[in-house]
Amino acid sequence: MKINLGSGKRRMEGYTNLDILPLENVDIVCDLNKGIPLEENSVDEVFANHFLEHIKNLPYMMEEIYRVCKDGAVVDIRCPYFKSNGAFKDPTHVVFITENTFDYFNKEYTEGGKLPDYGFKCNFKVEKISYIWHSRRMKFVPFKSFLRRYVWNIAHSICFRLIVVK
Repeated sequence: MKINLGSGKRRMEGYTNLDILPLENVDIVCDLNKGIPLEENSVDEVFANHFLEHIKNLPYMMEEIYRVCKDGAVVDIRCPYFKSNGAFKDPTHVVFITENTFDYFNKEYTEGGKLPDYGFKCNFKVEKISYIWHSRRMKFVPFKSFLRRYVWNIAHSICFRLIVVK
């Protein structure tokens, strides 16, 4: 099973599309702030496109994603980069995502003492981080990581590929 969290009008073929609004392309209408209405260990893939920044309790949502996913499941996340105006201009955004946000949901970092262990009941390995740039010309610009670190609005969005570790 593949799920698309916060799908809105964007139907993804081959995915079960979940959203809080009863839109035309939504398969399951639910308030994801209250959980994912699926069985444990039933999901192989999760897609969350500009969804997590709207969730009131990110740790709970990550635990829910972990609960419904099988071991080795792939979780693809795209959200506004925290140094982008897009992260702040929408009044419904309640979470800001950095390169290190998902390290807090990785036992290697928390049990290894690199980060505080808040007792989250999930374990994700960050496999890949990539960016969507504000300008297409950025692909030709050297020192993107330097610019991204010190200048706002270089990256529009940040993308993660997480792997579920059970």
